[in-house]
Amino acid sequence: MNKIWIVANREFMSRVQKKTFLLTTILLPVIIFGCYALIIYFSVKNTDTIKIAVADNAKVFGGKINDKEEVHFTFVNNETIATLKDKIAKKEFDGYVWVPTSFKASKNDTLSLVTAKTIGLMSREQISKTID
Repeated sequence: MNKIWIVANREFMSRVQKKTFLLTTILLPVIIFGCYALIIYFSVKNTDTIKIAVADNAKVFGGKINDKEEVHFTFVNNETIATLKDKIAKKEFDGYVWVPTSFKASKNDTLSLVTAKTIGLMSREQISKTID
């Protein structure tokens, strides 16, 4: 039994004392954590000001939505989905919210945000909270 302990101790120490073991045990998890932190940081961070056109045909918002830090809402009248898409293509707006005349908030109808570019997670959440 004593010889087994000596052999196991020798094998363990010969593996642990190598630099590759120490690097993979300590450095690799730090690198993986750093990569995930960068991915999350860049997916959440958005420094651009986002301009959203709101076509409120049902008069739900009453022509007023409070702007947030990164998000500015502009109400447009007499616009169709096609003209809003053209304005997005011309980069007048970054996205639009179309409120049909048949929209009823009490019936749990949903609105959708249409954008030409990818909007960060925090900005999307700000837009969603403001519209809700």
